[in-house]
Amino acid sequence: MNEYHSFIVKVTKPGIYRLETSGLLATNGILRTRVITSLIRQQGGGEGRNFLIQQYLRAGDYFITVNPIGNSAGHLGLHLTASDPTDGGLLTSRTSSSCRFNTF
Repeated sequence: MNEYHSFIVKVTKPGIYRLETSGLLATNGILRTRVITSLIRQQGGGEGRNFLIQQYLRAGDYFITVNPIGNSAGHLGLHLTASDPTDGGLLTSRTSSSCRFNTF
């Protein structure tokens, strides 16, 4: 029998967030809002068989539902990490800002 556990994630500052599980279980994660019932669904993608969701989130309340996949049993951890943006300077193009299109 698969167990589901849901948690509230309160985002106070917009940014890129990393939600992931840790442990030996294969896991599935569903991130939702009060209105959108399946904003992001991720199975795996993290370390080992854990799920990893990396997403830009606005300030607000989110809900994450986590469950193991298959008949495995054990403990898992849920981690939320905010990414601090780094000022990488001005992004420029080495080409001219004008362009030409060939018409046929």
